[in-house]
Amino acid sequence: MLRVGLTGGIGSGKSTVSALLASLGAVVVDADAVAREVVEPGTPALAAVADRFGAEVLGADGGLDRPALGRVVFGNPTALRDLEALTHPAIWARTAQLVRDAGPDAVVVHDMPQHDNRVELDEKVTDAWGLPAVRITYSQHPDDVATQAWIRQRQMEILEAMGAKKTWGDQPGGFYTSRHLMGTCRMGKDPAKSVVDSYGRAHDVANLFIVDGSNFVTSARQQPTATIQALAYRAADNMVRMARRGEL
Repeated sequence: MLRVGLTGGIGSGKSTVSALLASLGAVVVDADAVAREVVEPGTPALAAVADRFGAEVLGADGGLDRPALGRVVFGNPTALRDLEALTHPAIWARTAQLVRDAGPDAVVVHDMPQHDNRVELDEKVTDAWGLPAVRITYSQHPDDVATQAWIRQRQMEILEAMGAKKTWGDQPGGFYTSRHLMGTCRMGKDPAKSVVDSYGRAHDVANLFIVDGSNFVTSARQQPTATIQALAYRAADNMVRMARRGEL
């Protein structure tokens, strides 16, 4: 068995690479999908979560109410550690089972998000309505930085081969205003594999619309601004139609 670890920063193409490897016959173990699977209705992990945090973290259908759970654990380190203690063993057990089921000759790809990158509610900062503000924690994975350094060096070599007299470039791993972060709130029909629907409406939170580059499922080399504007107009038109039908 060949086991491949696949991770990286936000919008680095993990999903694209894992899909390509899956099309070639690899068995992809998606950490996000496994984390959702182990807390589906009727699972021991979900029962343990409800026992620890109360029935208010369950939806009307008996499934996990993720926004409600998020309000409890984000900004509360003790509650977050308790949640991890309840779910991580189940995630590891399910992952091990998927690896065993793949067979000894399989190529297994572990698609894992970067642990330190997350979106949560700030403990102290509030917005204009007094609600907790969004806090984004982001750092680049060392492999991303190494890849940037390799690409930068190849670009310099190309310029020198073309006869460039002076070359310069940004240092790998930095943060610059020219960057476009995309893909953190992926658009799609399946709530298990995406965050918003085709109109930018969140699957898990009613009447929450997210319209920016985070909806992108992939990106071309051109600037994304015009596409973001088009999606915003489309989402706004849909909001108007929904409001007229009394669906908002």
